[in-house]
Amino acid sequence: MRPAWMLSLCLACGSGCVLEPASRPGEPDGPAGLVEPALPRDGGPQVERETLSQRVRKLGRAVSLPVVGAGLLRAGDHVDLLASIVDPRAAQLVTVTLVQNCILLGVGEGRVIALLLPEEAEVASLAANAGRLHASLRLPEDSGGLEQRLRTSVENLLTGERARAFVRTRQARLQGASPSTQRHPLPRLRGLLLELAGGRLALPGDRLDVIVVLQDPRQAQPVSLTVAEDVWVLEGGEGDGSPDVRVLQVLPEEAELLTAAAGLGSLTAALRNPTDAELGQERVRATLDTVLTGERLQAVKRPRIPLPFRLIPAPGGGVAQPPAGEGGAPR
Repeated sequence: MRPAWMLSLCLACGSGCVLEPASRPGEPDGPAGLVEPALPRDGGPQVERETLSQRVRKLGRAVSLPVVGAGLLRAGDHVDLLASIVDPRAAQLVTVTLVQNCILLGVGEGRVIALLLPEEAEVASLAANAGRLHASLRLPEDSGGLEQRLRTSVENLLTGERARAFVRTRQARLQGASPSTQRHPLPRLRGLLLELAGGRLALPGDRLDVIVVLQDPRQAQPVSLTVAEDVWVLEGGEGDGSPDVRVLQVLPEEAELLTAAAGLGSLTAALRNPTDAELGQERVRATLDTVLTGERLQAVKRPRIPLPFRLIPAPGGGVAQPPAGEGGAPR
């Protein structure tokens, strides 16, 4: 019988196909997850490890695909693949979930090697050629899927109805759990890889809102709105060379919404206090008209909360912590 570390069930195809990792837990993988010859520990004759093709079982296909933030993924991860592509019939960008719960055989240079069914390989290859692919991490034992399979477009984003509904559902699924620095999301949630302006400021365990600036086709001008509130950060780092890529814990349906927002405009991270539980506030969208007329700022009923301490410029830029003895008192 093979040891447990060698077995990883492909839940995506449901056929029980098995892949074998190139290394034991704790041992480094080869470049891009490819296997290399290894010497046994007892100094005996050299033993050839399986090649990538030998690890692809019947009914499966190993396909190399470009994925946003691939540098934060690892061989053996279970992911959903989402695509942002232009619908030729509606002539607009839409986001759909292509594949759910597939296993990655390797990662490298902005691409992943995904274990897919032949039909999924065709669809994923077409989507990668026509648009951009995103990945969202999931627990290996989480076999759940999307509860609502709805295409996400600019109209869905601008109404804000889905975003408000998603945050309530996400909070209900968290059920009082605390933000964690664990790499994988909680059951029935996903860890979506996104590049956010200012994302490098968010550490694992932090909470943030996601703001999108995109073109409103009806008003023919850019608008700004919050598309996700109180999202937990699971991981961050050099994803495809960008320090602003973060793994955000969201609903599967919310992952589609945020992927659409990334394809339609630019995303910004807005950090929030860990104890700030305010959610779902109805806001007027910010447009160039509201900025120039001051209407948007006049709608703000509450004063800006003063900072609890004096900010001190740090050497080389940034902001330093207050010196000892100031006790956080306002100045």
